[in-house]
Amino acid sequence: MRNSILVGIVSAFFIGGAAARALADVKSLAVREVAESVLQRFGIEAAEGTVDAFSARLEATALRHGDDALKAVERIGPRAIPLVEEAGANGGKAAKLIAEYGEEGAWIVSRPKSMALYAKYGESAATALIKHPGASESLLAAHGEAAAEALNRLNAQNGRRLAMMLEEGELAELGRTQSLLRTVGKHGDRAMDFVWRNKGALAVATALGAFLADPRPFLDGTRQLSQSVVENIGKPMAEVPKVLASEAARDMNWTWIGTLAVVIGGLLVALRMVRQRKLPAHA
Repeated sequence: MRNSILVGIVSAFFIGGAAARALADVKSLAVREVAESVLQRFGIEAAEGTVDAFSARLEATALRHGDDALKAVERIGPRAIPLVEEAGANGGKAAKLIAEYGEEGAWIVSRPKSMALYAKYGESAATALIKHPGASESLLAAHGEAAAEALNRLNAQNGRRLAMMLEEGELAELGRTQSLLRTVGKHGDRAMDFVWRNKGALAVATALGAFLADPRPFLDGTRQLSQSVVENIGKPMAEVPKVLASEAARDMNWTWIGTLAVVIGGLLVALRMVRQRKLPAHA
């Protein structure tokens, strides 16, 4: 009985080994076919060696980083292999990126900072990097997923505007940057156009708070930022000189001018009332 069991175990071992070798042979054959197809398209010179050597290198890369490595090579040719290998621990993610986006994915993989952002934040970061190649890295590094969400809803012009606001410190001056970015991510270009036109007025905390709490009336034009400031006129008036100085250095902002006119008008009325009280009464 024991001998029969032992024979069965040994047989299973050899059968399993034979099956594994057969699967490996099938895998090697598939890799060889990919290698030959790629070299037909890109030329043997691109492999910097023989077909056999390229096939062996491709198989080793696929074993380390998964089948996406094969797809990556099919997309952009033999140079995908060093790009994937140089990504190190992120090689599998690099292969997936190139397999999905081709040359645009290879551009991200070739930039260590961009590749690190993709590895950290995933697909939304990759989309933002591809859509806004000159504006996205700094925003993603500073504000992560919220920045990716915003950038993916913006056109090229508004992506540059958002990057400029970061570089010039205007996002930091406004405060509540994560909430602002998520609002832009939700409402897209309409929200970014509004923020760009009214960034001076939004420096007043009450105006920014009102916009973030319910942006739709402002975007639809049914409510003005000046209303938000006037409604809260008893609140931080110390911020007014700061906003005025900021606006003087930028383009004229008619929303803020309207707010200033209301404030000055109110002060004049108050001054007139005080002066009337001081005048002697006549019989």
